[in-house]
Amino acid sequence: GSVEARVEAYANKLHEELQITAAEEPQWKHYVAVMQENARDMDRRIAERTRALDSMSAVESLKSYERLAAAHVERLQKLIPAFEELYDAMPASQKKIADELFRASSAPREFSVSFSES
Repeated sequence: GSVEARVEAYANKLHEELQITAAEEPQWKHYVAVMQENARDMDRRIAERTRALDSMSAVESLKSYERLAAAHVERLQKLIPAFEELYDAMPASQKKIADELFRASSAPREFSVSFSES
């Protein structure tokens, strides 16, 4: 599906899992907007890499992948403050849910939404 559909489905699931309250909606919406922007950026970068892949040398391919990895770090640097703002608005019981959800994943949850070349 489209990047927007993937992020929306993921966000809806996460909204439910985190038990986002009405009071937390402004922080939540900001977090989701950053996720959407990040996913669109990554989709664009992967598409560019895919188009150029056939003409790349092995070294160019590695450098291209390095640029994708660096872009992922940049996206995390945008995503973390947005999530931190949401997390700081949560009561302790809800923070515990978030902690458990994020610990259960071996990579940051946003990573699985937007950083795949499949």
